[in-house]
Amino acid sequence: MTKKRALLGGIRSFYRSIIIGESGELELKKRLIILTSLIMTFFGLISMLTNYLLGFGPMMVGLMAVIAILFFAYYLIGRLNLLDHRSYILISLSYLFIINIAWYFNYGSRGPVLVMFIILYAFYIFVWEKRMLLFVSVILLLNLLVLFALEWQNPNFTGNYPDEYLRISDVYLGQFIALLLIMGFVLTVKLNYMKEYLQARKADQLKSAFLANMSHEIRTPLNAIIGFSSLVSDDNFDQKQKDEFKSLINENSEYLLFLIEDIIDLSKIEVGALKFNLSEVHLNELFEKLNKSFSRSLGQDRNHLHIHYQLKLDDPVVTTDAYRLEQVLRNLINNAIKFTNQGEIEFGVVSLKGEITFYVKDSGIGIRPENIEVIFDRFVKVEEHGKNLYRGTGIGLFLSKQLTEKLGGRIWVHSDYGHGTTFYFTINDLVDEKAIF
Repeated sequence: MTKKRALLGGIRSFYRSIIIGESGELELKKRLIILTSLIMTFFGLISMLTNYLLGFGPMMVGLMAVIAILFFAYYLIGRLNLLDHRSYILISLSYLFIINIAWYFNYGSRGPVLVMFIILYAFYIFVWEKRMLLFVSVILLLNLLVLFALEWQNPNFTGNYPDEYLRISDVYLGQFIALLLIMGFVLTVKLNYMKEYLQARKADQLKSAFLANMSHEIRTPLNAIIGFSSLVSDDNFDQKQKDEFKSLINENSEYLLFLIEDIIDLSKIEVGALKFNLSEVHLNELFEKLNKSFSRSLGQDRNHLHIHYQLKLDDPVVTTDAYRLEQVLRNLINNAIKFTNQGEIEFGVVSLKGEITFYVKDSGIGIRPENIEVIFDRFVKVEEHGKNLYRGTGIGLFLSKQLTEKLGGRIWVHSDYGHGTTFYFTINDLVDEKAIF
């Protein structure tokens, strides 16, 4: 059993390394193009060698060499993630062209090539949709009708094999290649389906946990607002106590407002309706505003926690979306406060290799190494088993990642478990228009 698992693990690792790379994030049609190109590269090499050994002319050997080189180029284009819409069209047409050439030089219907048209159509189904799929379907059907007409009018149009042994060898070699392509298609589609199924199942579980947690997150500040609002008008409390109640009402109202805004933004991201407004942002003013806001919210109860900022830019002015930049910083600072009981929290901005880099650093509990990869996922809320339960919804870091990427940058984290965490993120000094929905 252990050997079987090791073998399956080795196959998956090999497939991952040659087809999708370490990221594992390629679309299904890109994986299919990479896989088919790789198989056809080996087919071209094997056919070139076989044609040479079987005594076919230099034209057949050279044709197989050209096919191998062409498909290897397609493999590299896909592997380097350089595929675009024009690439798909070019590859689809060249596949059809090469199969037609192979049909002619492999003696038409007497050879092994006709089955390749069926496999090509299966490839088109996965790569194209709607009108484009209808268009390539018509082209492929017309192509087959033309080939049929050519052979029907002249059965010797493509010639015949020199002897029966060559025909048998060629047919079985073609069937072997067809089998490899079909196995590759089925394996790729199955792996892709299983991956999406598991992701959907996990997302559904996380969404259920998020909704259950959300009811608590909304109810807690609402109860505080309702409760302290009733106490403000009670004459049994002096003015100092009433001022404290008002402060708690404001604090919970702000928390509830930010929570609702995060939920709305999450919905906008889901439907692609998030908008950005560009303006000049004076970072010194923004940082001072954030510092005063969070220092005031900490109050006397958290006097063992100090928050401050560092501004290390010669020109502290950037062109971006001021509200979204503040939203990302607020999410990260709130996250730092939540997991830091004492010590300090520092936020700021520096220029690293000519790139504007913001950071939020804390001396809190840190993040376990196994949780680093998932903390930016939607609805993920990392808790320390057997320790305090921390307030939060599990969407703050996900939103921060989405907003940062839409602002033309990226976000990452360094953490020393038990000693603190530092979040970094970058933005372009001008929002990339392609990032705006």
